Amino acid sequence: MRFRTLAVLLAAGLAAGCVQTSVVGLPDYNALYSRDMVSYAGTSGEIAAVVMGNPFGPSVSDEQLVSSIPTPAWVSARRFTTNPGTQTPWSYRVVLLFNPARPGAGDDYTCANPAAEPTGAARGDGRARLVAVFCADSRWASQLEGSVPLDGGPGSPAFRTAMQTVMADLLPPINPKVDRGDNAIRVN
Repeated sequence: MRFRTLAVLLAAGLAAGCVQTSVVGLPDYNALYSRDMVSYAGTSGEIAAVVMGNPFGPSVSDEQLVSSIPTPAWVSARRFTTNPGTQTPWSYRVVLLFNPARPGAGDDYTCANPAAEPTGAARGDGRARLVAVFCADSRWASQLEGSVPLDGGPGSPAFRTAMQTVMADLLPPINPKVDRGDNAIRVN
């Protein structure tokens, strides 16, 4: 009986791995990242976003792409936009680099010069490499790397689920390095 239960659990785990929609590496947080910063970024109901290397090509605008991305549940802003209104603080924004060509993308240079970030060709396997960065002016506050599925476009359940995971990790309600945990930075 134990063997059968173990075999069922193993098969379920393998099946779950086959339908995985995103591969997200460990996020990194700068000491300046905070919940208040993200809340301020979304005070107008939207968070500014920049897209470089749109993997869907000219048939999908950058605005269509970011409007399909869900915001984390705790964030008061209800949408991302590449065309923020005058009430949206542009200095706080999410930068999405698809298939970045520069090693180390996702740093202060990315925040200061997102349009200067070179992007490369798609992977050819129906996925795009992604570097996501939350910027505070020209400084990175949080960042992560991963890959997301492209099949079905930005409105597909797989892409939306992958980006929901990306945003939950990029914009958590606490800064794990400051607020708790091992290797926490102590701020007095």
